Amino acid sequence: MLTKLRSDETLTPNETVFLAVQFLLGIIEVVELIIQFRSDIRNKFFTERVLKRRNRLPREVVESPSLEEIKNRVDGALRDMVE
Repeated sequence: MLTKLRSDETLTPNETVFLAVQFLLGIIEVVELIIQFRSDIRNKFFTERVLKRRNRLPREVVESPSLEEIKNRVDGALRDMVE
């Protein structure tokens, strides 16, 4: 069905519709692959940029507690001083 046609051959309407649908499905598959590829690249490069900058930081900064934890410790220490 998907073979090359000679110039003197004609297609039935059903064959024409079938070929058009197959062509459009092929285009849709290519577009989906492009979208997936772009998404993969975007995610990978963002991760690499973040990790590269994080790896440059001193170990003390990377392993330090979160700001919320520091606030809780300060609050606890001040509470003990007030009581």
